[in-house]
Amino acid sequence: MLAGGGAAPSRRGWLACTLLFLILLLFYGGLVALWFLDHGLYARLIHWWGVDYVHASYAGYARWPVPFFDIEGVLSWADCSRRGVDVYLHNPCDILNRPANYSPLLVDLPLNWVGARNTVAAGFFLDGLFLLLLPFVLRPKTWMDLAFGAAAGVSHGVLFALERANFDIVIFILVGLAALAPQKGRSRLWLYGTAIGGGLLKFYPFTLLLLAARERLRIFFALAAFTALVLLGFMAHYHREMAEVVTHLPPFTPWYDVFGLSVLPLEAASLLGLPIAVAAGAVVLILAGLAGVSMFLAKRHASALSSGWGGRSQVMLLCGSILIVTCYLLQLNIGYRTVFLLFVVAGVTDLRRGREQSAVGRMLLWTMVLTLVCLWIEAGRVALVDWLHAQDASMRNAAYITFFVLREAVWWCEIALLGGVLLIFGRGSASVLEIEGWLNSRIRERRRFG
Repeated sequence: MLAGGGAAPSRRGWLACTLLFLILLLFYGGLVALWFLDHGLYARLIHWWGVDYVHASYAGYARWPVPFFDIEGVLSWADCSRRGVDVYLHNPCDILNRPANYSPLLVDLPLNWVGARNTVAAGFFLDGLFLLLLPFVLRPKTWMDLAFGAAAGVSHGVLFALERANFDIVIFILVGLAALAPQKGRSRLWLYGTAIGGGLLKFYPFTLLLLAARERLRIFFALAAFTALVLLGFMAHYHREMAEVVTHLPPFTPWYDVFGLSVLPLEAASLLGLPIAVAAGAVVLILAGLAGVSMFLAKRHASALSSGWGGRSQVMLLCGSILIVTCYLLQLNIGYRTVFLLFVVAGVTDLRRGREQSAVGRMLLWTMVLTLVCLWIEAGRVALVDWLHAQDASMRNAAYITFFVLREAVWWCEIALLGGVLLIFGRGSASVLEIEGWLNSRIRERRRFG
């Protein structure tokens, strides 16, 4: 049994991890078999999960439906760059001629020894590493843990990331390995190194340096100074390439698989013909509302969650919360980035254990439910679109607008909950407490001599 007496906790944990790995292996192994044996059924099945196959008239590296499309783009940049092609302007080595739109460092890394010709092998390698790592990240110990982990592991967001072999998979593997390292002493530096290294590859992982707030101020400032020097050197070397990369960022369609703070305000302003200032004002109001709810939740549950942030699962919760909240607030994101919600699942699973009947346990359960909804919601949108296809236009529009608003409301609730977790962590972190202690001592001195 996974829960109850009779079995040692470590034995139950290994059994649950093994079962989770088998579930993932059966699901994704079955998809691989379908891709080889029945292309049409494979395309229909991933469509039901909310993932559309790539439309490409020619892809020399694989048969239709074309897999691992995103990592093919990254590998093609190195291929063409070694041939003297300026891949920031055009990229004939890519099946859709996509110019470089990630970090210029990826163009200069020696990825041409892999090359776009080996995209399928590279995709299977990355996805295999991810699936091997995932049971150790989620670490289920009960049937409920296993159900949550399986539902998250086969969700739309994860399938989307794996089917495209998006570079977010690489970042997930790096962060997951660093978070699994002991979070004591010098081994904590692996996570900061991952934040800097991952940031140089895809920018947003720099936000993980917010975890440095758990260090004493001198260490925090040393990390900040080192990161600033790295960024200055990076920008000095790649300033021209970065100017080109910004112009090639992909366009986003709010009605598609996208999440971010400005999705609803921008789309509403566009539909209603309102000026952009109105959308900006709506963004500010939504942000204020999210901040207010996060502060309320942090104040209410601070005493129950104020300690124990040094554990691996708690660090994973912080990693997932930082990445999702900052990406949500700062930019629009395609749905494969929800793969980082798996860290939230891992952390919430661990924090809920033994607290199921308490107020904080119920809050964490809501966090888990909303996290799973965010991982699956695009599959719901696709199912709704398919069902509405035969309906009249007015019904289609009304149903889709309703779903769109509900989708954004779910994300608001999720971000407010994760924001509350971050506020609790920040309030009890070593750097903040040290600053608070210094300010209080100054106030006492002023009162004594004033």
